[in-house]
Amino acid sequence: MNLFKPAAIYFGFNWLSGRLDEYIAEIDELDNEKKLRVKIILEKTDDPQLVSTVNDYFNKRKPIEEIVKEIMNHHQTKMLIGNAISDHRFTESEIVALLESVWRSGLQSEYDRLNESKFSKILKGITNSRQVIFFTQPLGFFILLFACMVQLASFQYLRNHFSRKEFTGIKIWPPVAWFYAVDDLVNHHSKKITDSVIYADLNKSVYHLQTIIDSNINSDVNNILLMNKSEHLYALYDLHNRIINNYDSTGIKKFGSAFKFNAAAMFYGKQGIFATLKNYAETDKFNNLELTKYIDLRSESRGDSIYSRIITNIDSLNSRMITESVRDLNIKAMDHGTRKVLLDELDRASQNNFQRAELQTELFKKIFTFKKNDFF
Repeated sequence: MNLFKPAAIYFGFNWLSGRLDEYIAEIDELDNEKKLRVKIILEKTDDPQLVSTVNDYFNKRKPIEEIVKEIMNHHQTKMLIGNAISDHRFTESEIVALLESVWRSGLQSEYDRLNESKFSKILKGITNSRQVIFFTQPLGFFILLFACMVQLASFQYLRNHFSRKEFTGIKIWPPVAWFYAVDDLVNHHSKKITDSVIYADLNKSVYHLQTIIDSNINSDVNNILLMNKSEHLYALYDLHNRIINNYDSTGIKKFGSAFKFNAAAMFYGKQGIFATLKNYAETDKFNNLELTKYIDLRSESRGDSIYSRIITNIDSLNSRMITESVRDLNIKAMDHGTRKVLLDELDRASQNNFQRAELQTELFKKIFTFKKNDFF
């Protein structure tokens, strides 16, 4: 029904405009008669001397006021005005004022026509063209409205289904946008994604989730969804919508599996860091400890481009974190009491890591709930 609202508005204004014109014509009959008399005066102003004077002033770009003054002071104009008011229905001042206004506006419009830019002339030609006039009529208006709706729908489809790199400016122009949208609907070009795209989207989701969890470690998922209106949460919802539109069922399932793998690798890798640091604090000997589950994940990553990149990235982060932590702690210089405090802090950090991993996975499941694949 919303399609008929513009039509109702259009026809409504047309009807009101017609009624208003009729009303104005009825109550302004005397003014119309004055204008008719002025028209007669202008048609009869054909004195060669007056015409020559006006043309000379006009060619010399004299001010409009001077030209109008010369016309109004001419004997023929005064005679014609006298004839126009001979029936005493209108005063001389009424006719003179209206006549001056007509002369001034007419000469001014001619000045503007001569001085207007080339661009203005082209624009005026376009606005007076048959095509523009057609689109102001009911049938043309509906055709234009329908085309605009199709364009907006195509534009939104392309924005949802193509990456920014693919969504170039040329695709917003009709009918190019229509062609791309229909072609993608039929052939599903935008849903044929690569592992690189999945990995990039995975990194974005992990980054935003970690940022939200770090600032809401003491909150549950429902509180985060209700209260945290940060740009990271909005970015996650936007990513969710884009994946729904861009991925096919296989890609969506692979994205979910990659996140589960990434979450597990991050958790067990971080637990390995805590175990290594705790062992170093207790024995004063550095021994890099890797949990069996993390070693199994590394074996599972072989032969999979996404999993192997995840493991490589986490290995690099863990190695750098252990190196920096061991250097900063300088365990050998600590006494027994300080060392006990450090061990307690490592235990608490390990518990916090477990809590973060649980919260991150739960939040991911809340936001990335796809109808096509229930991969959790």
